[in-house]
Amino acid sequence: MNKADRAAVLHQVTQFGALSETEFEALNAHSTLIELTGGTTLLQEGAEGNDAYVLVTGALEVTQQSPTGNHVVLARLEPVRLFGEQSTLARNQNRRTASVTTLEPSTLLRLTGEIFASVMHKNLELHSEIDRIGNFQAEANRFLASPIVAAISHQDIFAQCERLELTANTSIFKQGDEGNDVFLVISGQVNIIRQVGQTHKKIGHIQSGYSFGEIAGDADGMRSATAETETDCTLLRIPRALFTTLLKADPALAEFIGVLSSIYALAGGVMSTQNVTQVDGRSIFNSTFHLPTGQLAIGSLDPEHQSYLVQFADEQQTLETLTYEKGPLSIQLGLNEANMIRSIDVQGAWNDLPKAQQFLIDQSSLSPWRQELFLGRGQLYLDVNERACAMGDIVCNCLQLSLQDIIDAPPPDQGLPAGAGGVCGGCAGKVNALMGEDIWSLAEVRVEDDSHPMYRTIHLKPVFKKTASHLPGQHISVQCLIGNAFVERSYTLTSPPGSEAYEIIVKKEAMGQMSQRFFASNLHEQVIRVSEPQGQFFWDQQTQLKVLNIVAGIGVTPALGMAQAIANSSPLTQKVSIHLSISRDEQLTFVERLKALSAAHETLSFDTRITGQAGHLDQTSLSPLLAGDNWDAIFLCGPTPFLDATKAHLLSLGVSESLINIEIFHQAGGEPRTSAPAAEALCQKPSASDFKILSAESNATLIEEAESFLKQVYTELDMAKLFDARWLEVRSSIAEKGYYDHTQEELAYGAQLCWRNSARCVGRQFWRGLDVRDYRHLTQPQAMADTLVEHIKIATNGGNLRPTMTVFAPDRPEARGPRIWNNQLIRYAGYDVDGQILGDSANSELTRIALEHGWQPPCDASAFDILPLVIDAPGHPLYLHAIPESVCLEVPITHPEYLWFETLSLKWYALPAVSDVEMRLGGVLYGALPFNGWYMETEIGARNFTDRDRYDLTHAIAVKMGLDTSRERTLWKDRAQLELNRAVLYSFDINNVTIMDHHEASDSFMRFVTEETHAERDVWAKWSWVVPPTGGSLTKVFHHEWEDKTLLPNFFYREKPWLS
Repeated sequence: MNKADRAAVLHQVTQFGALSETEFEALNAHSTLIELTGGTTLLQEGAEGNDAYVLVTGALEVTQQSPTGNHVVLARLEPVRLFGEQSTLARNQNRRTASVTTLEPSTLLRLTGEIFASVMHKNLELHSEIDRIGNFQAEANRFLASPIVAAISHQDIFAQCERLELTANTSIFKQGDEGNDVFLVISGQVNIIRQVGQTHKKIGHIQSGYSFGEIAGDADGMRSATAETETDCTLLRIPRALFTTLLKADPALAEFIGVLSSIYALAGGVMSTQNVTQVDGRSIFNSTFHLPTGQLAIGSLDPEHQSYLVQFADEQQTLETLTYEKGPLSIQLGLNEANMIRSIDVQGAWNDLPKAQQFLIDQSSLSPWRQELFLGRGQLYLDVNERACAMGDIVCNCLQLSLQDIIDAPPPDQGLPAGAGGVCGGCAGKVNALMGEDIWSLAEVRVEDDSHPMYRTIHLKPVFKKTASHLPGQHISVQCLIGNAFVERSYTLTSPPGSEAYEIIVKKEAMGQMSQRFFASNLHEQVIRVSEPQGQFFWDQQTQLKVLNIVAGIGVTPALGMAQAIANSSPLTQKVSIHLSISRDEQLTFVERLKALSAAHETLSFDTRITGQAGHLDQTSLSPLLAGDNWDAIFLCGPTPFLDATKAHLLSLGVSESLINIEIFHQAGGEPRTSAPAAEALCQKPSASDFKILSAESNATLIEEAESFLKQVYTELDMAKLFDARWLEVRSSIAEKGYYDHTQEELAYGAQLCWRNSARCVGRQFWRGLDVRDYRHLTQPQAMADTLVEHIKIATNGGNLRPTMTVFAPDRPEARGPRIWNNQLIRYAGYDVDGQILGDSANSELTRIALEHGWQPPCDASAFDILPLVIDAPGHPLYLHAIPESVCLEVPITHPEYLWFETLSLKWYALPAVSDVEMRLGGVLYGALPFNGWYMETEIGARNFTDRDRYDLTHAIAVKMGLDTSRERTLWKDRAQLELNRAVLYSFDINNVTIMDHHEASDSFMRFVTEETHAERDVWAKWSWVVPPTGGSLTKVFHHEWEDKTLLPNFFYREKPWLS
């Protein structure tokens, strides 16, 4: 066929009617004649390809795989038909949406994909026509390929159904409605939305050829979800009785409906359909993943045998198998030539199964070093930067379910609620562990009384178990998920036996891991479990008719439980007496509660001893408590010194030891710490390592910094064997591109190392707890701003601050990365008003810049107006973004004694998120990486409020205090600064916001020094930064010196961006 003949064929193609002669010439010049025999598959569904074709002679068949795995004939193509053009559309990602096979010997013209795409994108009319055809084909193919349509057509019952024409966003039925009909989508798209608790989750996306609403009739006839049109739709309403008849008459249709009995929308546009089958009496969960590329992956989970197999349907590639076996665990991954996971076969419980499945669905490459990690440890990711889990966090990756979703879902006939663990099963172990096993149960938490700033009455109700009965005086163990481990504490029950919930009273402890969470504003997000009641310290009401409680402080809780039992007893045959020692009468919020109970019940007596006035109990004061009654039991509870002294006094007074019951809680959990020797090891031992530690002064090259950093990371993570494979990748990248990219693990651990190496930071003991959020892929300033707002919300955590870092793209050779101009994410404006600064003087330049770029401050400008985020993203103008008030937690500053402090209207934000540093990580420079820990009170009270170039409040405070400010010798500045520090601590405490005092910080740093020394690592510190500006000589750090050296990796303060 010559050029003229080819041109004649192209001019007969209907879709090319709008092309110019120049465009015809371009297509013709890049066309090739192909001759095929009959039965030849030209195009394979799901395969890559972007060439278009025109059939010249012969005949072709177009087929597509149906949701049930069968191949359905979509069309027969006759000569002069254009096909294959749909793969050039962006939505199809150069993937074939159907297979094409010759029915007889055929000749075709192949149009080169690049040229066809170029012509199509330049010719709007052709592009629109191709797109329109694509939409029509996709919808028609789905409709014609549907077994439901085939069944209805075969039975000829369209006339018995009602046709509905609905506009977009129309509600078809609501969750909870009666399910009287089934609906078939003829055209358009319908969303299936399920309400779980207070959230609405999109669980299905129904397109033409698919039905919905058929499940409601299987149980109680109620809709389990809401159906709403996403686009204009044409639907067929099928009466349920008619649909039931169809199912009975057509087994294939019944099987297909079973497949659709559970439809889920997964991340990345993937849809999953599920069904459950029975094999040898076992329930097998089958899943079909519908990928955006048109490919299907089929998974099968056997929970009883702990096995899972997932693979692509009609896999044509030869796969390399990677195998890991350890004990009962056996894993096989099938990889293609591009190192993409195409099959997963697991026997046993594998924690990384959800991650492996995500690799399979995303079709992202598994790098050689991750393959080495899998072969060596059976992992795909290193155990770095594992996020803490809250009630709203995703625990089932496959179905994007949070723990709260699972709790709120109705109990299933089999498996976990809401279908959790029913796709791959990888999360089942984690979910079961979080929900509680054996004696543990996940608990609903409610604050019953928060009227006292230091004590809270909490009600805990088991979710999956009944509240067990208990004896007065017994306790429960409470576990809270902190980081990735449950921390455990014991609390005495103060609720009467038989209550619907367990009641405990929690005392707020400074930096207390457990108690701080019970005082946080996001308590409802915490993952908390409770045990059944336990303990041998209890009141036996049958044999102990008269009992005496001698208690101190929070140790009153067992006595309160006994008092509640008296109040709920009938008849009142027992006598309970409670003697409480406290330092001051208003110390405990439940003193009034005990007074009220004793006033209402004559068999209950209660009195207090104010030790600040009357002194501690001794034999003289104990004698009257023992006189007049023959006590069946005496219960002691309180601090250890109180218990020891009181027991000794009672024994001296002749009380039998058998009558004395002492409550001692055994607490578990908490952050693991390296055991320290008797004396602190402060010497700096030389580090013995297989890698060379570099300093900022070493002038190392990129290749040298990268090698040192990577060796340190993999050595400290006990994965030195991975270094060689990873180093080959990095060295190749540097040679080819002049830079390399960090893995998520390298970025996270590297950021933690930077904190550990930061010589200016006194809070380094918590370096392992830094949560690193990887957002290097973001380039748009709006998206970056949204992520920063999310950082503020996550890190603030309702006042229970989380050390958090958000990392954006690094600098590249000849290309600077983004910068955040604020030196902290949250900063107060400093307005220049006639030469005087209103607000924070440190931010006057940034305030001026923000105003020049259109920032509109509040009409009534104040000293505490929050500046917008100022983001400098390459290729974009400077971007300003206001921080929503709802995410910015601010603390009003008041004082425990000076009530006039409130008239000053002082406040400060809770989250100190530093954003004016750069991070040098293995030779790569990151310029936008805001991160936070929490405040030390002197940062606010002794610097922000009192520095002359900040708010400079020292004199104003001293005047209010009535101090002599005529000369510095009166130390008025020192006294004013001290009261500001007290006010800051008091204010943060009563508002339940994390803060450290400078003594705590000093002690923490010394523990860090000890831990590092035991790890044989050197400690470097800048003395003027780790010693607090107030009371420095009273802290431990004051009396030690360290060399000031800047190791790599590390943080570095940068120049002001507007000056560079």
